[in-house]
Amino acid sequence: GERVAFISHLVRGLGFPLHPFMSGVMFYYGLDFHQMAPKSILHLASFITVCEAFLCIKPHFSLWMKIFDVKPNSSGSDLAKCGGDMISKNDKANWFMGTFIETIKEW
Repeated sequence: GERVAFISHLVRGLGFPLHPFMSGVMFYYGLDFHQMAPKSILHLASFITVCEAFLCIKPHFSLWMKIFDVKPNSSGSDLAKCGGDMISKNDKANWFMGTFIETIKEW
């Protein structure tokens, strides 16, 4: 019942408990928290914010699946131990104007 969290995630604003939608996505894809890259956490948080603050709905998993892809980041046959998932926006999905940050170098 324990989870691994990196101090750098906490310093940059990650708090607990996690939103139920984030927990549901992690359960669906079989991810542990330490396998999520900071960019993946950012995509999940932005989706939750758009749903709750702008659309005034609870985050909906079907809408999530239409907008985002979740792909494993593997090293050989095993899922990478750190940053083992890659969440990216579907190219064909409609989303708000603007761009997603593609690098975390400025963190």
